[in-house]
Amino acid sequence: MRYTSSEKIYFPTLGTKSIPTRARSHQNMLLTIPTNSARVYEMKTASKARYRFRIRRATSRDLRYLVHHRRAMWEDMGVGTEKELDEGDRVYRGWARARMKSGELVGWVVENSEREVVGGGIVWLRPAPPKPDNKATVRPYLLSMYTERDFRRMGVASLIVKEAVKWCKQHGQPSLLLHASKKGRELYRKFGFKRTWEMKLGL
Repeated sequence: MRYTSSEKIYFPTLGTKSIPTRARSHQNMLLTIPTNSARVYEMKTASKARYRFRIRRATSRDLRYLVHHRRAMWEDMGVGTEKELDEGDRVYRGWARARMKSGELVGWVVENSEREVVGGGIVWLRPAPPKPDNKATVRPYLLSMYTERDFRRMGVASLIVKEAVKWCKQHGQPSLLLHASKKGRELYRKFGFKRTWEMKLGL
């Protein structure tokens, strides 16, 4: 047996805390809000370059993108063989499809000006027992965050996090949990996420 630790961070008090000013580094400008609830943003990077992105809720038709994002995330972290990733794609596709259908899974995809999907992420309403300070029986969990390489550091991930936080607040969730990779921790800290610790026993 072996003992390991896994770092997790969470966004506290979603119902009362707004997104910190320091998380607005890309100076997003809302341009339009089409009737399908997609939002179009113009992002300005540190180099003053401007990019236009459209974020919308993912549907079952976007499963191929969500599966690709999760696989690419593992590949970037050097996790899994090709065979393991192929099997993981199959299992994850079925898992995500069932939970999107039941409403336990909410996702977003970001498109560039040519309507190419360049990033995405999901919130899973993970079953959990109630606590004295939180009577809810689900805990929103942000996962499968991914941005295509050519579109990184342009604010794509920030758009997804903002939508996830907004959705959780609108649905009365008091916190949002996630597991942060080393590369993603800086982004989440800018939004006010704080580190917590959980322990894991390998069997």
